[in-house]
Amino acid sequence: MAIYCELEEGEKSSSRGIVEVCPETHRINRFLEKLQEGVTALLLASVVFYCLRKATLPYISDFLSLQPQAQDRTFGRFWGLSDYTKWLAHYSAQQQECPAKPITCRSYARVGLMGNPSDGFNGKTIAMTISNFWAEVTLMESQTLVLLPHPLNDPTEFGSLQDLYWDYTPMAMSSLPPFWLVYLSDPSYSGRIHSNVRQRWLNGEAEVVEAMKYFAEFTDQARVALQGMDWSRLAQLMDENFELRR
Repeated sequence: MAIYCELEEGEKSSSRGIVEVCPETHRINRFLEKLQEGVTALLLASVVFYCLRKATLPYISDFLSLQPQAQDRTFGRFWGLSDYTKWLAHYSAQQQECPAKPITCRSYARVGLMGNPSDGFNGKTIAMTISNFWAEVTLMESQTLVLLPHPLNDPTEFGSLQDLYWDYTPMAMSSLPPFWLVYLSDPSYSGRIHSNVRQRWLNGEAEVVEAMKYFAEFTDQARVALQGMDWSRLAQLMDENFELRR
């Protein structure tokens, strides 16, 4: 870690270590140790920190006893509050002059190809992303960490960790035929329809448990059909999968 601050007015560059900093990246290009006056116009002083292991501390007094000619019986001078205040002011000014640009990323929507894409029943699903719809997140510089969820599209409560994390296996999609996505612009809320399915599954209701097993089997068979480019079999499985969901 390296910290630097501006020299005080009238302070000589020969009394401090000087750093050369790139004005664009703020990376330190080089260190200059106690230069003579007039050699450089740089006015940024380096602040040095000593990092000592705990096991080393008992040897400090032994080291100092071997240096009788030393006037200052320490490894340096303490960095005072005024130095800290100057460095903090300098850093804050740099932040205001060069604010970070916002970062925006998108995660595209998923559409289920096979299985039950909304289940949480240890089932299996084949799905793909579509570029027409997405969730978007923007990161902006702020004095504090603030999360601003969308009031409708960003739920903040989930039933369990399993509702958030799944086991994903990527598949090669380069050889797929064209797919057509049919959707309603104002669809019904599927959660209302399936609201009691999970509880029925947890209760061991035979109809629901068997249906979830079939969904998983359809998914395994569809994966084989995709890998073998057997599009007729894939279409048949998609029809059977849809009929079972109904």
